[in-house]
Amino acid sequence: MRSYVWSGELVGINQDARLAILKAEFREHVLRYIDQFKPGDRVILTRATGREGETDDIIYVGQCDTSSTGNYRYVLPVEVVAVDKTDRTITFKIPVPPKALRTLKSFQTGDRVKVVGENESPKYSNTFL
Repeated sequence: MRSYVWSGELVGINQDARLAILKAEFREHVLRYIDQFKPGDRVILTRATGREGETDDIIYVGQCDTSSTGNYRYVLPVEVVAVDKTDRTITFKIPVPPKALRTLKSFQTGDRVKVVGENESPKYSNTFL
């Protein structure tokens, strides 16, 4: 299984829908096209990596095509909540498995959380550390 560690700021949790709302930074070049994405859009976030299995800022935001994302590492399908061009951040929703939801509830809004993402198509899962 291919997994990697990524991080984001916890914005909120929707326990009933089992969703986490997180915010992460994107690189400056993403500003050129980020306006094409609106709240509710399904997108993929691709992250930079310095070392195998660990990631950094988002380097690409694209239309969600889960049929091909399993071919690439460090890719996360999400739903856009908001984009802040000034701070170069994207806020997004991701599904959270029940076990991970229990862990996530121990965090406070604004906390930086680390997540182990697994991008094996067609299943994507996230475990919060």
